[in-house]
Amino acid sequence: IFGASDFYTDWSEIYSGYYSGYNEEAFMRFTGVTIPQGSTITAAYLTVQAYAASTNTTLLKIRANDVDNATAPTTYDGFLALALTTAGADYDPGSWTANTDYNSSSIVSVIQEIVDRAGWVSGNALTIIVKNDGTTGDTDRAWMDYSLSTTLCARLHIEYTEATTPVGDTVQPVW
Repeated sequence: IFGASDFYTDWSEIYSGYYSGYNEEAFMRFTGVTIPQGSTITAAYLTVQAYAASTNTTLLKIRANDVDNATAPTTYDGFLALALTTAGADYDPGSWTANTDYNSSSIVSVIQEIVDRAGWVSGNALTIIVKNDGTTGDTDRAWMDYSLSTTLCARLHIEYTEATTPVGDTVQPVW
């Protein structure tokens, strides 16, 4: 997503930051996320491979689409209408070298908010949104898109502990 209304789903790279007077914002949809509802998230982050080198700090915020089973927006207005998690993670990467993997800051609180939803079911889809968070000047980050490479695209890493259901004793009534 670039500028005030440009919506691209066919580029080979994903951009977030600020460029030519416009915010650049992105979403990535991950399907088949097999985390049981109510699990405790112990670690979570994105790994992206830099599409291009960049030397300036870019101020970004990572959130998720706050729904039980995310669908991908197909228009700019659809992207703007996405309900976002209250939780968000600052991600302010420094210099990047092209073709190098980079991990985001922790997004534990973002993922926890989604899997704590009453309607979340293991196997649902999750959409991560990366938005400009105050970057000015021509500073952005570009990383590989799934359409360019299914192995070098963004990867969502999540570690968790499953919620446990208390086991109780069966008590027989006494007559």
